[in-house]
Amino acid sequence: DGELMILFRHWCWSFLGVVIESLPFIVIGAIISTIIQFYISEDIIKRIVPRRRGLAFLVAAFIGLVFPMCECAIVPVARSLIKKGVPIGITITFMLSVPIVNPFVITSTYYAFEANLTIVLIRVVGGILCSIIVGMLITYIFKDSTIESIISDGYLDLSCTCCSSNKKYYISKLDKLITIVCQASNEFLNISVYVILGAFISSIFGSIINEEILNDYTFNNILAVIIMLDISFLLSLCSEADAFVGSKFLNNFGIPAVSAFMILGPMMDLKNAILTLGLFKRKFATILIITILLVVTAFSICLSFISL
Repeated sequence: DGELMILFRHWCWSFLGVVIESLPFIVIGAIISTIIQFYISEDIIKRIVPRRRGLAFLVAAFIGLVFPMCECAIVPVARSLIKKGVPIGITITFMLSVPIVNPFVITSTYYAFEANLTIVLIRVVGGILCSIIVGMLITYIFKDSTIESIISDGYLDLSCTCCSSNKKYYISKLDKLITIVCQASNEFLNISVYVILGAFISSIFGSIINEEILNDYTFNNILAVIIMLDISFLLSLCSEADAFVGSKFLNNFGIPAVSAFMILGPMMDLKNAILTLGLFKRKFATILIITILLVVTAFSICLSFISL
């Protein structure tokens, strides 16, 4: 009974920790998503996104350096960009790279691994390569798909009178502000449902997985990569904090496995998988999740054959 109570208490704190840690980023994501819907026109996007496809993928992969966001906020923003006409593959590259290739995550990785530039470089380069490859694959797979077949319309009905489609918008600045606040609130509530569900489930795994037990063993490179990918997906850690957790596994699992842990988590963990399944059509979301898992796994296994 005592052990069960300790486990239950650990789960409660883990669940609350994930939810509270995510809430500020969910708010930011909801606000940015709403601003894109109201203020960013298709013409503006066409001028911003490079016409050359290769250059567009590179810009999307590096944009996190000037537009840093946590993975908790990036999925609804990506959804809004697709609705506004940004090419699907470019948006996916942006969605996957921003939580890794940004100054805050790079700095936290640098300090977590005591200025080990090799690990920092592997994480950044791996994030860029994997995000571009996934973006290109999604572009190819869904080249003939319409936006309606990708974006889910299964949002909860949380509309209010000030957001009614029958109302004439923008009569005054106050009306405009009220409409934006209403829409951002609806976006926040819808996103929160999926994030809380993901946090609930992932915190269960977080309570079960005992890093002290794992650190009692040493694994071969490929098995270590597979184990760390599984842990990364299940734990749903924030990209700014996962480097400090990953550093604890370095001695027993090695650089390739720990790098896999830090690349997959920000791109697609259990929490974001549930959010992705909620905001996009099931077929698109499922293929996207599987593609991310396969690409990161392939990159990490290739890395395991390199002497580091």
